[in-house]
Amino acid sequence: MAASGTSGAYDHLLKLLLIGDSGVGKSSLLLRFTEDKYDEQQLSTIGQQQQQQQQQQQQLLLLLQQQQQQLQQQALSECRFAPRTRSSASGRAPRAALPRSSSSSSSSSSSSRMCLLLHAGVDFRVRFLAAAGLQLKLAIWDTAGQERFRTLAASYYRGAQGVILVYDVSSRSSFESCSSWLQEVERHGTVPGCVKMMVANKIDAEREVSTREGQQLAATLGCLFVETSAKTSANVFLAFQELVEQKMLLRQKMLLRQRQTLQQKQKLQQEQLLQQEQLLQQKQLLQQLQQPLLQQKQLMQQRQLKQQQLQQQQQLREVAAAEAAATAAMGAVAEAAAAAATGTAAEAAAAAVVVAAVAAVLPAAAAAAAVWNPFF
Repeated sequence: MAASGTSGAYDHLLKLLLIGDSGVGKSSLLLRFTEDKYDEQQLSTIGQQQQQQQQQQQQLLLLLQQQQQQLQQQALSECRFAPRTRSSASGRAPRAALPRSSSSSSSSSSSSRMCLLLHAGVDFRVRFLAAAGLQLKLAIWDTAGQERFRTLAASYYRGAQGVILVYDVSSRSSFESCSSWLQEVERHGTVPGCVKMMVANKIDAEREVSTREGQQLAATLGCLFVETSAKTSANVFLAFQELVEQKMLLRQKMLLRQRQTLQQKQKLQQEQLLQQEQLLQQKQLLQQLQQPLLQQKQLMQQRQLKQQQLQQQQQLREVAAAEAAATAAMGAVAEAAAAAATGTAAEAAAAAVVVAAVAAVLPAAAAAAAVWNPFF
């Protein structure tokens, strides 16, 4: 990772936080990393804030007292009594009519100014770095370090992509408060994949906390671990470098997972489309296979219908022939009966033969007609 001191366009912005107890050297680390400087006379960030806030509070209190005195004098000088009127039904003495003033708005604006001044004092620095082929802009926030100021920095925790928890190796109390600091970070919330690092500062001083203790606590809390000295600049750049590289590595892994998820989703969609196409093709093929069968079925039905029509026509012809034969036989019987009644014995015998022949033929004709014609 190469350092870049010039500002300008950047590919990715990283918000980093420096947290820890007052006096552990957060501001010195930030100054050493951004400007490669160290100030022996530098007070802690909270110490500077306390001095500034005390002076500001005194000035504001003096200003409020002066404004209050001016308002009292103005109220007394402008005090007037409302005259009595005959329509007044009460026997009360008229009350003094005090003029309206902007005392409430002045007091409110003064209080607001005081609140804004009390909330000020967070150090913020920027450094550009090149890492993983990208130009990075590091926005580093040095938050307040005392317990009673932690709630003021709640907005600064949100959105942090990297947190550097600093403790002083010569101060065991600062080391013991690391867990509570990380709980504070988790309570206020950071972005997913936020990288956390414990930095053991002031390794140039006499130790109260060993390296092994720091490593064990960092492993327990899930943090990276580096020992530094802002005074000698030992490992200061390394700490930020390792944090940024770890963050970029996690970012690459996250992007890779997102890409893989997107590819899997696209692959699943393609498989679903392919399955739908295959089902459609199978349906079309089935329809094509069923079409000849349907045609054969229709052809067979047509043939059967034609055969039935032919049979019905044949039966009608047979019925017509039977009816014609029956009609002819009945005519012959009538003629024979007439001949027998008026003719000779020979003609009567011939007529009897005809009647017998007709009697033999009529049952068959009647039966045939009855089969094909129910009304015969």
